[in-house]
Amino acid sequence: MPGDPGGGCPCGPLGAQRVDTAPNSATGQAQTLLAPGLAAHPSLNVSTKAGYFTAATGTDAVNAGVLTEDQAAAGHSLAPD
Repeated sequence: MPGDPGGGCPCGPLGAQRVDTAPNSATGQAQTLLAPGLAAHPSLNVSTKAGYFTAATGTDAVNAGVLTEDQAAAGHSLAPD
């Protein structure tokens, strides 16, 4: 990120060891924006909000028979199948 002393990652100089993000954070751009900083700090651990999805993805999942309408309305699923 411009002007950041951490080489693109706001957590680098602070000693953080983990970055937590989600595909839909920062209007879907969080992971793209973090990529240069993560590349510069390969020892950082990254976690994501697995299971969270947008309304459009939920609709697609219902249409594909993967989720029920109730599951899609919740915006989150960790169902194994």
